[in-house]
Amino acid sequence: MKLLERILVPLDFGARSDWVIDAATGLAKAFGSEVHLLHVLPRLDDASPEAQEVMEMARQGAAGRLAEARNRLEQAGARAVEGIVAEGTPFDQIIQHSEEIDANVIIVGSRRADGAGGLRIGTTGERLCRKSSKPVWVVNAEGGVAPKNILCPVDCSSPSRRAVRNAIHLARRFEARLLVLHVIPPMSALPGLIPSVKHGMERKHVESETSRFEGFLGEFDFHGIRYERAVREGAPADTIVSTASELSADLIIMGSVGRTGLSRILLGSVAGKVARELPCSIVVVKAEDAIRLKLDEELADLKTHYARGCELLENGLLEEAKRQFEHCIRTGDMFTPAWESLAETCERQGDAERAEECRKTARQIEETIAWRRVEADVRRDHALWKKS
Repeated sequence: MKLLERILVPLDFGARSDWVIDAATGLAKAFGSEVHLLHVLPRLDDASPEAQEVMEMARQGAAGRLAEARNRLEQAGARAVEGIVAEGTPFDQIIQHSEEIDANVIIVGSRRADGAGGLRIGTTGERLCRKSSKPVWVVNAEGGVAPKNILCPVDCSSPSRRAVRNAIHLARRFEARLLVLHVIPPMSALPGLIPSVKHGMERKHVESETSRFEGFLGEFDFHGIRYERAVREGAPADTIVSTASELSADLIIMGSVGRTGLSRILLGSVAGKVARELPCSIVVVKAEDAIRLKLDEELADLKTHYARGCELLENGLLEEAKRQFEHCIRTGDMFTPAWESLAETCERQGDAERAEECRKTARQIEETIAWRRVEADVRRDHALWKKS
């Protein structure tokens, strides 16, 4: 079972391809993922033999470059499949291929901004961030292969929940520092209010938003990672940029369509500003999690489910781990390791009462097993049970 099974890497063989491959290598090695390479050629309307000959040469050249990229990945210790050369519009082909292979994430590179010396999201990358149901990871050279400082801006919406889950898993796997940020936009101007009334309303608004943020964070398990939280007031995009700079963030993870539209702001009117001012990779999580599970519930092997549960628990996927341990108990209710691990899971979820019940059950099972062993010894040695 892998948390991140397939990574799609579209390559245009430009300058950014090197750091995209490096990022994919680091991610694939960390999660044991499979890397799929793709290059898209423009479709020619010219059906003449000469045009087709040129197209065939382009296909062969692209296939050779993809083979080189695959060798580079494998030599670095990552697992890659044979690259695909497609024809058509890059955006359409990337979307289609990501669905066909059920990719967990699409990795693309940022571009150098002409004359500005900064970075920006390319046209295809921005369209993917807006339209793809798959998470999109926009990387740049400065971000490095393994993130060490991760910023996760949230607005307490469902997309934000997906972003936080993925941020936690990445922070745990890369031993990175994680800051979860909640930005409170200023209240709309209310003409006619005296300053003291306005100030009181603003203060209550901040208190309400802070309380909601604290409740939101209570849904997650931050066990085993370096984690901080922050609440700041201001314009979301500007505040995110300044916070990322203070944190020296090398990765931002955010939901794409939240209640306050944080990612729409980032990827809309201020996209150029963020990309130029922030030398940082960005992961945009939309309808699907990058790090997700595909468990075969048909497996009847108790030990397999238990091993999966332990791996899930280690990675902080508490609900999924809980289901695996409960499956073990339904299969064999005398299997004490499942009861003990279920107790640990419940404890980490904050359910101390359920955790104690599970530990008590485990102790009772152990005592029962011990008495059964004593009984078996008595039966074996006592004359009444000896065969004549």
